Amino acid sequence: MHESRRGAKSARSAAITCRRDAGPRCAPPQSSACADLIGEALGIAQTLAEGPPIAIGLIKEQLESAWTSSVPETVDAEASAQSRAFATWDLREGAAAFVEKRPARFLGH
Repeated sequence: MHESRRGAKSARSAAITCRRDAGPRCAPPQSSACADLIGEALGIAQTLAEGPPIAIGLIKEQLESAWTSSVPETVDAEASAQSRAFATWDLREGAAAFVEKRPARFLGH
């Protein structure tokens, strides 16, 4: 894998999962580390499934478009994405869950 792409994959994983240590890992097949890797992958999948789908989609769009966009275009896209995200029910649910110290229940609205 090209070095810059490995960095991009780690950045994408960190942005979407909110984990600093996110990124691709390798394990030889049939190793005990493989079972650990599968468990970790399932945990990440669960985190994504429970996360705010609109915000995650916007993050993915921005990361992909940043490869071919200028800095001003990227900043404009970020402002637009934030406006869209701030208009969702999921934002209100996330804020309420934070204040009430409970897990958020995102619906994609």
